[in-house]
Amino acid sequence: MKANYEVFAIEANDPRMSQVEQLYKDLYDLEKEFGVSITLVEDGEKIWRKSIEKVLGKFAQIIVVSLGEEIVGLCYGNIKMLPAYFGSIKSGYLDAIIIKAEHRKKGLGDQMIQQLIDWWVANDVVVFEVERQITNENSAKNWERFGFKKELIRYRKRVVI
Repeated sequence: MKANYEVFAIEANDPRMSQVEQLYKDLYDLEKEFGVSITLVEDGEKIWRKSIEKVLGKFAQIIVVSLGEEIVGLCYGNIKMLPAYFGSIKSGYLDAIIIKAEHRKKGLGDQMIQQLIDWWVANDVVVFEVERQITNENSAKNWERFGFKKELIRYRKRVVI
């Protein structure tokens, strides 16, 4: 029997946003395995949610995959205006994407990404950006398949204060 997945932009007042918070936390827990040096603080997922609620649909979008009432995937992106010295163009940044392990390899991530790209295009965004963990080679292939090109490598050094 085929699962009935739905891919859509979730609104800030949707009661399933608590599931989105949990997935966001799960993403950062997973990124620890890839050696990320910046981690969420306690209740960081709740702080994140509160920080974006007012701009959802305007300058940010959360695309989710649901199976019934369960949220099984999220893709979060935002829009920023680049400075005048870069032409004041709109840039879309894909900040987070995760799908629960048991729902992967079904094209759901592609659907979320495409819906986010469609939203960016509808909002006159001309540059799309995404970052990946340097050790996550699987994601590199995915972004290249979507037409993204490798452009920068980010270095980070953590210091103790």
